[in-house]
Amino acid sequence: MRVAILGLLAAALLCPLVSNATVVHVPGDQPTIQAGLDAAAFGDTVLVAPGRYVENIIWPDVDGIKLIGDGRRTTVIDGNNVASVIRFKSGSIITNSTVVEGFTITNGNAQPPWPLSLGGGICIFASAPILRDLTVTENFADDFGGGIYCWGSSNPILSHVAIINNTALSRGGYSGGGGYHLLDHVTIAGNDPGGFYIESAYQGGLLVNCVVAFNTFYGVQLQGTSFQPTYLDIAYSDINDPVWEIGYSAVNWLEGNIDADPVVVLKEEQDYRLLWESPCIDAGDPDSLDPDGTRTDMGAHFFDQDDYLTLYLAPHETEVSPGGILGVTYTAINRWAQPESFWVLTEATLPNGNPRNVLGPIPYTLPGNTTVQQYISRDVPLAAPLGMYEYWSRIGVPPSTLYDEDSFGFWVTGP
Repeated sequence: MRVAILGLLAAALLCPLVSNATVVHVPGDQPTIQAGLDAAAFGDTVLVAPGRYVENIIWPDVDGIKLIGDGRRTTVIDGNNVASVIRFKSGSIITNSTVVEGFTITNGNAQPPWPLSLGGGICIFASAPILRDLTVTENFADDFGGGIYCWGSSNPILSHVAIINNTALSRGGYSGGGGYHLLDHVTIAGNDPGGFYIESAYQGGLLVNCVVAFNTFYGVQLQGTSFQPTYLDIAYSDINDPVWEIGYSAVNWLEGNIDADPVVVLKEEQDYRLLWESPCIDAGDPDSLDPDGTRTDMGAHFFDQDDYLTLYLAPHETEVSPGGILGVTYTAINRWAQPESFWVLTEATLPNGNPRNVLGPIPYTLPGNTTVQQYISRDVPLAAPLGMYEYWSRIGVPPSTLYDEDSFGFWVTGP
């Protein structure tokens, strides 16, 4: 089974090499993501700089475009509560040659009439894009799929995607049917009314190396009929919410599954990264490795074991006004048995690129085998320029030892 899973994922995630491809920079070459996509051809890459892009994107009738953001913590596509953030309407022309990677997808609002009421964050009709390294959060749908909706023989592939805190009148997180759904290293958490739902899917799908937890009513729901039964394989995943099998439907529990609290950084602030105590660490498919060379973890975010000190930053808001307060919870983890001393330095990079000191450098000693969390708030000056800031912190020993660092983007906005 492990060989079959790995072979399937490897084949699906390999993108074909295309000669004469063009890179379209946003906002350098085109002012918006939509304009960049409309200007692209098969094999082109639309490369998006850090920032917040207020758009409701309709994917063009072109396969093989790769839409790449700078990273989910610094590059945001904001639907402005108007419609779905990204909508694939093109049908089966969109294959696994199409990629969306490196964004946070938020503030989508899918409203009637049908089918515009489906898929608040991402709506996929009869298409098969690869979605990877994404956070899909705080989206709403008046019908199915607050986070992601798939229908009409859709065969999407999700890899390292966090579907968190989305809401719908029905099926809050991920909703789909009709095709084969492949989710690898996906975290589905905090969605209302539920996490993952598929119906009438002859081929069903596969959840592998996933975490499903903290959803309101259910984690996984399948619904099928005698004419259209629904099947789902689950392997090496933490399913910590109820599983509902309705009608002609069945979950095939393969090897490596657990049912445990995943132990995350700060679920109250939607930070579902893993703490060192998590049972999801080194519990994924044993034939797959994380970037640090250890056995792969479950969920969208792996726990980096390259060093014995770990730093996480969890922002309590990512938009503040001049004169407001930015709150951040710092999490520091020492996996050594003995106490470790280090310095903490925090700076913010202003919209003009200049750094400004926020905290430190200050010395700190963390006891052995200890995880600590501390909330720190900072006033945003009334004269702070509007725009995107990067908040980053490092722990280490000057002048040359860096244990770990973390960062996120936040925006100072006007009234």
